[in-house]
Amino acid sequence: MNPNVVKYSIVIVISMFFGAFFTYINVMPQNVATNIDPKNNSNTAISANLIANKENSVNISFNELDVPPSKFDNFKQIVQIGTGFEQGLAAYHLASDMQFAELSVNLTALFKLEKQDPAVKLSYIVRQRMLLLDPLATAQLYYSHFKLYQENLDKRTISAFRGILHDWALLDIKNALSFVKDNFPIKQQEYYFDYLLKDNHFKQSGYLFAQANQFSPAIQQKALRAKLDSMKPELAFEKLLALTLPPRERYYMFRSVIKKWQSASLDNYLSLQNKLITSNLANREKEKLINEVFIQWADSDPESALSAISQIKYGKQSTYITSIMSELAKKDGEHAVLVAKTFSKQLGNEIIDTAISEWATYDPQAATQYIEKNGLTKNQSLLYKVAQTYGRKSPKEALQWAENLNAPEAVFRNISRSLINSSPEAAQNYLDSVTNQKVKNAMLSAMVNEKSRYNSEEAHIWLNQYSAEPGFKEAQQTVFYSWIRQNPQQAVHALSEVTDNKQLHNLIPTMAYQWYKKDPTATENWLRQLNNTAIKDLAILRIVMYALSNDIGHAKTLISEINDEKIAEKAKKRLNHYEETHGN
Repeated sequence: MNPNVVKYSIVIVISMFFGAFFTYINVMPQNVATNIDPKNNSNTAISANLIANKENSVNISFNELDVPPSKFDNFKQIVQIGTGFEQGLAAYHLASDMQFAELSVNLTALFKLEKQDPAVKLSYIVRQRMLLLDPLATAQLYYSHFKLYQENLDKRTISAFRGILHDWALLDIKNALSFVKDNFPIKQQEYYFDYLLKDNHFKQSGYLFAQANQFSPAIQQKALRAKLDSMKPELAFEKLLALTLPPRERYYMFRSVIKKWQSASLDNYLSLQNKLITSNLANREKEKLINEVFIQWADSDPESALSAISQIKYGKQSTYITSIMSELAKKDGEHAVLVAKTFSKQLGNEIIDTAISEWATYDPQAATQYIEKNGLTKNQSLLYKVAQTYGRKSPKEALQWAENLNAPEAVFRNISRSLINSSPEAAQNYLDSVTNQKVKNAMLSAMVNEKSRYNSEEAHIWLNQYSAEPGFKEAQQTVFYSWIRQNPQQAVHALSEVTDNKQLHNLIPTMAYQWYKKDPTATENWLRQLNNTAIKDLAILRIVMYALSNDIGHAKTLISEINDEKIAEKAKKRLNHYEETHGN
């Protein structure tokens, strides 16, 4: 290959780190002509002068340097001299005078030097000179030197080829990708393809995007995202509406496009939302994307976004309001509340509660102080919302806040769940140490609910240590209701430990109903063995309605087994109503 390399310049990037200056030197071709026929490379839209272009760099022509370059015979001499800049300058001049074969020998020598001393960083100067002379031979040298033909290469070895691929692709993307395809297994091909997709230099490369079809669906999706990312948001949005994609993937692509939308015009945002509403997207997907539009809109003009909510007759307004208030509160919580007050007549007083609760997400102390200062501590709905957001951020502090306010037990349960999710051990310690009975009951309820979700038997054993607590019976019901769904026979057997008759009146009918839906025969056999006829009658009453929809004749038989006349009469009324509405 005999290319004509006309000019070079040096890119100097000087940075400071811990008080020291480091100089980074890079060779960048300004005008490049290779022996590649442009007609055969028409898909390559990237100019060669982009190679190694660094943001915020200073380009200095060697011809304009005040310091005359020193003459060196080899790179070993160069690494012995002063600064990185001086080394780079000398390396540039030395490489400029060499032909490809000589450069190849020196590149291999530099690899060894850099391995011995990581401070030496000159191989890339030689590499870029070689790429301009013969990119294919340069790639082959790297491929051989780093043994990239081996299987199961580590990530560091695989990444060694990325610089070559990047710079070659800037010159000739077609042949660069062809080399990758011919020499690497599909997994590594996808790795390199994905690497180029992420580089802004290739965002407009139609040839790169056209190669995506030979890879996995995941890589194809990445290529589509990159292609859409290179378009103007309006055009990308229209393209997405016309594509058939998996809902999850399409949602994230839409969201990415919406985030790039820079319009501050009310009409444009409304037009965007109307396009979503009239599209063939699923209802849930439409609502989520409309919400994303409101989030973007709120970032530039929240008042305009709030004004437009009443014009969108699709989805839940409360969802959109929450998103807008969240964007406002993120910047200034108190201002978000003031804005909410101005819209309370149009959108309802709940918008004020939403603004305060979203404020608590970012600054819970300020939000709770606002609640106390403005006499809002009796607003249970507001306290519950704030408990959710405050609890997620700092559950222990939130519990103390709720305790100081003497908040309702539901607020404590809400915060307790957050503490359990963040640290089960801390929740256990808090339960055992707290003296406020309301707080203790809430924590006990929340903990047993969490434990019984996974193993009701273990939750039952754990709960028994708190049998003296006032909240024990309510917590016990929670365990048994979960238990009957997980293991009915085991749960029924454990009922023998419950001696409180009132508690059994609550437990057995509900448990019977849950079990009957899974195994009617086993449930009926269990009920017929019960000695307490009053509880048994209540349980039969619960299962009659379910039996009616499956076998009306059997439902009549069950009703005949009820001893209590009042309960039997209720069951017969249900039977008559069912026959009237569904036919005899």
